[in-house]
Order: sequence, then structure tokens, then C-alpha cells
Amino acid sequence: MGKICLILGGARSGKSRFAIDLAQKRAQKVVYLATGLSRVVSFTKVTENRKGTPAFVTSGLSVDEEMDARIEKHRQSRPRNWRTVEASDDVTKKVAGLDPDTGLVIVDCLTFFISNLLGRWNFTEEGSQIKESLIEDTVMEEMELLLEEIKASPADFIVVSNEVGMGLVPPYPLGRIFRDLMGRAHQLLAEAADEVYLLVAGLPQKLK
Repeated sequence: MGKICLILGGARSGKSRFAIDLAQKRAQKVVYLATGLSRVVSFTKVTENRKGTPAFVTSGLSVDEEMDARIEKHRQSRPRNWRTVEASDDVTKKVAGLDPDTGLVIVDCLTFFISNLLGRWNFTEEGSQIKESLIEDTVMEEMELLLEEIKASPADFIVVSNEVGMGLVPPYPLGRIFRDLMGRAHQLLAEAADEVYLLVAGLPQKLK
């Protein structure tokens, strides 16, 4: 088991930039696991790592041009010699299938991972069809499986995620479920992590 670093922050807080800076200092062979999915990118393809070079894994689902532009901006911000593994809904499998000599993995970001899991559910009917407790338990089971694979890997991990629990209570059920799940996922990861940072205005605050 390698070391785990959790990086939290709001939108445009500098968390991804901080994750990249940390990775450049700590490892040569980096995998960027991207959880953001663009319509123009196939997330089923995994590029083989070349010896001594870094790689990346991402997990978001893009449904419009503005989101495509955001994903492309993130892509351009990574070092050109890094390898990116893009996985919108099979992040756990991608982690399990990493090369054993991978030095460090950036998962960017956990927010898309949780959002994509929620996207599997039908929220058109309220009450009887879908129970909030069932949704939360199912998603957290997936989160626990991901954490198990992270712990089983010899690589170090940097996990990036959005802190969404500091604002107003969402006015709709799906928003409240998402907020609660993110909070539970962060607590689960923070307990297992060796380091936890909160990014505010580009400034990292070390919490653990």
C-alpha cells in the first residue's frame, strides 16, 4: 500500500494545479486517472505506460460544449509526458488494472465519480421507486470498493474532490443526496489518507 493524499476545494480553488505540482515533486511515473467524460473522447481506451513516464486518470461526463472546453483545459494543463487514463464509470477497474510499477496516480476527480454513479438511477419518480437510503448505500459500496483497490495498490494516490458541503442546503432531493454522499465519501477517504489538504483561493491548508 502506498500513501494516500486527499485534496479538497471549491470550484477554481486551485486543487488540480496543486495535485499536479505535488505529483511532479514526488514521482516520475504518474498515471492521471481522469473521471470527466467528453463526447469527443473515448474513455474505454487505456494507453500503455512507457517506462519512466507519468500517467493520469479522469472521470466526468460532458454533455455540452462548455463542459467539453473545461475538460480540454484540464487536459492541456497536464505535463505532456504524462499518460492519461480516462474512465467515466469504471474507475475502480482502472485502478485495479494499473501497471505494478506505477509510482503515483492522480484521481481527478472524485466528484465526477460520485456524480456518474448517481446517473445510473432513475429520479423521475419520487418516493416509492427509489429510496434515498438505498441509493446512498449502493454508491458508498462502490466508494468502499474503490478505496480497497487504492489500498491494495503499491502506488501512491492523490485524490482530488470538490468540497460541496459548505453552502446552502440544496432545494431538491437529488442535490441533497449528492451533497450527503460527497460528505460521506470525503470522511471515508480522509480517515484512510496520510495527508489531507483544503485549497482556498489557490492556497493549500493542510488538515492532516
